[in-house]
Amino acid sequence: MSDATRERLREIAVFAVTRDAFFEHYTGVVFAGFGARDKFPAMRSYLSSSVILGILKRKQDRAADMTADGGPVVQPFAQDRMIRTFLTGMDQYLRMFMYGETLKLSMNLVSDVITRAPINDQQRQALFRDYSENNMGHALREFFKSIDAYQHAVHTRPIYRAIGSLPKRELGETAASLIKLNSFQQKVMHSVETVGGPIDVAVITRNGGLEMKRDKPDL
Repeated sequence: MSDATRERLREIAVFAVTRDAFFEHYTGVVFAGFGARDKFPAMRSYLSSSVILGILKRKQDRAADMTADGGPVVQPFAQDRMIRTFLTGMDQYLRMFMYGETLKLSMNLVSDVITRAPINDQQRQALFRDYSENNMGHALREFFKSIDAYQHAVHTRPIYRAIGSLPKRELGETAASLIKLNSFQQKVMHSVETVGGPIDVAVITRNGGLEMKRDKPDL
């Protein structure tokens, strides 16, 4: 093995534990609540994996800050597929499938129209390349942007509006219900049940501090 190869392997070993890329197993840590001078709650989530030379390998994953005009913030973590489906009205995998199928259908239609056009091969290639690189991509992005806007206005915004008016007890019950919904989806889909069992709910308020509600295990 040459010296250059050894040096490259040494760099890979160093970067594996110093960069924020997580090739190994990692876990998530969420900090939420009020700072000493905060009037509204905030949230920070981190990914962490191991301690290297006394330093925790970590990376900030998400951040959210409540404001007076911002409305409620709902942040699911880990196994969150069913929760996001409930909040958005569409499964994220279904959305990706629809995008791919729409792209294929559009490209087939464009190809068929250009092929039938009374032009030479060079003009066909130029026209197809222009549609492929510019017009088609822009049209699809605008199409799905309009779908997202409709979803948010008709489905997501009313849910967030209702959550924003809930008392703190019902906020905790809503959070627990979303987790149970995700657990039920995993159960009926016969997937590995990583979510389930008794759910402990923590509600943090500026005046009341931390309040815990422990769920009794099912008999």
